[in-house]
Amino acid sequence: RASYLKLMFWCFTAISLLLAIIFGYALPEWFVYHKSMENHREEMKMPDETQEIKTELSFKKPLTAGNEQIFTIALKDENGRPLADLETGHDRIIHTVIIAEDLKTFSHIHPEDFNVVTLEDINKAEFKIKYNFPKAIRYLIAVNFRHQNHDIEKQFIVNVSGEKEKVLIEKNLSLNKKFGDYSVALETDPIQPLSGEEITLNYLMEKSGVPVNDMEYYLDAPMHLSAVSADLSAFIHTHGEVSQTFRALNVAPSILLNPAQAHSLEEIKFGPEIKAHIVFPYPGLYKIFGEFKHQNKVIVSDFMVEVGLGKNTGIPAPTHHH
Repeated sequence: RASYLKLMFWCFTAISLLLAIIFGYALPEWFVYHKSMENHREEMKMPDETQEIKTELSFKKPLTAGNEQIFTIALKDENGRPLADLETGHDRIIHTVIIAEDLKTFSHIHPEDFNVVTLEDINKAEFKIKYNFPKAIRYLIAVNFRHQNHDIEKQFIVNVSGEKEKVLIEKNLSLNKKFGDYSVALETDPIQPLSGEEITLNYLMEKSGVPVNDMEYYLDAPMHLSAVSADLSAFIHTHGEVSQTFRALNVAPSILLNPAQAHSLEEIKFGPEIKAHIVFPYPGLYKIFGEFKHQNKVIVSDFMVEVGLGKNTGIPAPTHHH
């Protein structure tokens, strides 16, 4: 009887451990990994080039440094009519990234940050953004939106008037940096990035020396990344992934049982590592701004990488719209 009870005890213990591994580790990792890959596959789709989509920026007053500006983003079809069939992408109707030519100022903003986006705004395909340009220099404005299941991006260069400042770009190739209480390390694979070739970016986050394993999704992605070349001629926006080998915590049981409920991303915790894939179109110096969320706060990291000349480098980009 004693031997039988001992055997039953160890069988029960083994089954309990197996269930804990499946529901506490394996299933959360499977869900987060496949959700990340699904997002990545959606981003790789190319827009329908048979339809010309026009994006227009208009400002209510001349652009001057230090003053809040209100500008309108208008989207039109090839006939000049308001663009129909707009869709929400990464939880917003439009994403606007603004980067100064000294690569020190970065903002990722949306019309929803200032006002409720109404059905009338969507029907007119016109959206307002508020922004205060801090310096009298050039800025890149990248506008990203989703139309008929395709991600579309338009870029502009604007000149801001005022007391002109000398533009100095500080070259800092350190891949271990601090951002407030957070220490972030970046590794590139391969170590020497080459233009025209896919590069993997591996991020590792710590706070006060402790790995951050309870990061949160930010705008439907583990991480948002914006990379810009030092001359503002190339801009890439992509998103991070939670690797299959990285652990996800506190996933709601309803999501595990029904992955169709995957939009409850606020219930997912993960970390301390995030990876992303990126292709730099041309050789040169790039700055990569990464946004991740922890304890309901968005932290912005920035790193510089020097990209060498690869075999698949294309023709340099044309001058952006002014």
